[in-house]
Amino acid sequence: MLYELSLTIPKNTAETAKVSTAIRVWSGVIHEVFVMIPAGSAGLAHAQLMQGGHQFAPSTEGMSFHGDDTFIPYKEHLSLKPGWNNITLRGWNDDDTFGHKVTVWIAVLPEQVVLPTAIFADIRLSLRLLLRRLGIRV
Repeated sequence: MLYELSLTIPKNTAETAKVSTAIRVWSGVIHEVFVMIPAGSAGLAHAQLMQGGHQFAPSTEGMSFHGDDTFIPYKEHLSLKPGWNNITLRGWNDDDTFGHKVTVWIAVLPEQVVLPTAIFADIRLSLRLLLRRLGIRV
């Protein structure tokens, strides 16, 4: 599933007075996030994604997505609880002249689709390590 979320951040919106909007997404694993920062924002519009009251993107607390005419693809692996989950897009804008609209797309896959890939990678690594211990080059 691909979800879209947009937030128009008014001019002079302080970091201490962030604005936000939320979307409900169905359970699974958030595996990718795409962020579009508009042209003309000059790095002054900032955005963060929250789930369950905690920032998950960018992954460093307090960090934000920002830029100017910037498209940011962001790999993620966030397991959501069963059922509906609220994802919040929050932001602030240091621009004293213009408001800016930030758009985010959130890609969610069912857990059973994402998990087998991870298990296969772990098995492959374990086999490579075992073969090396046995003196077999791979």
